[in-house]
Amino acid sequence: MKKLFTAAALCFVLLFTACDNPAGSNNNNNQSGSTRTTLTIRNESSHEVTHVIWNNAFFTAGSDSLSPGTSVTMNVQAGNGFLRFRPSSNSLSLRTQQLVIVAEREQQEFVILNSTIAVREDNNTTGTLDAIASEDAILINWDATPIGSPTTTAINFTFTDDPGALSASDFTITPGTGSATRGNLSGAGLVRTLTVSAVRGGTVSVSINRAGVVSTPQLVTLAVPIITISISGIPALHNGREAVVVLLNDPHLDFVAEARGTITAGLLVVTFSGILPGHYYLDLEINTPGGWLVLEEHNPRWLNTGNNNALWSVFVPFLGLSESMESPERALPRRPEARM
Repeated sequence: MKKLFTAAALCFVLLFTACDNPAGSNNNNNQSGSTRTTLTIRNESSHEVTHVIWNNAFFTAGSDSLSPGTSVTMNVQAGNGFLRFRPSSNSLSLRTQQLVIVAEREQQEFVILNSTIAVREDNNTTGTLDAIASEDAILINWDATPIGSPTTTAINFTFTDDPGALSASDFTITPGTGSATRGNLSGAGLVRTLTVSAVRGGTVSVSINRAGVVSTPQLVTLAVPIITISISGIPALHNGREAVVVLLNDPHLDFVAEARGTITAGLLVVTFSGILPGHYYLDLEINTPGGWLVLEEHNPRWLNTGNNNALWSVFVPFLGLSESMESPERALPRRPEARM
């Protein structure tokens, strides 16, 4: 009876072990009793590929590539998804036509061949990897026109050929003497419009950086920002008098620019072109019969493009130099260095 029990127990152990290792499973990577879930991408095509991604797992990153005859294996989460990659020859964004499925605790392998059917993500057409990788990159030409006055609010692109699907992220604006922040893209066919903000007047270089596209960077001249300053509440005795508004940098009081106008009904309006928004001190200088009355704004103002209203009450007399030293016939308002 004891021998019969021992034989039965041994049979049970063997049966349990067999169930834990079903036929056909691959547990070469068994670690601590558990099997890893991996995906191997093997490139057996004649084309180098980059940007190899499956379900947010990056098999190549940055400037890395998968050369013909090489492979890469990664631990992944079980799931299914398209394998995405780009041939180095033209950087067209491709994906597999069929889903790549990886089961839990499975070591799956996908082989990229010249005959692998791929889908172009820019136009959803299909073809073999060999055929698509042999295509030339698209050459895109356009004329760019700034839109908006007095400050550029958008850039209008007129293409010689339909560039296909584009997004705002496909455009790069490189600062030159000017700068701008890229916004949203609209339009279709030959005409697309890219909004811009935080514009600094001057030239910028604009290029398109879409996979499979070659474009020559183009210089675009952005409109110069306009700053208008309105000083209101000036006493009536100054009506009809010439006045000058001087912009000075804070904190060094370096001269930036000046603009002249005439006080009318207690209001002085002057306009500056090409001045960057920023913190400035304002000097208000009025040509009075007794000489130039020099007043300074009590606190620096934040100037943006558009109208900036300043009340007379924010200006206080400048006491660093007697008014008697000023000539009413002087041609220009006093510069900061003249106050030393």
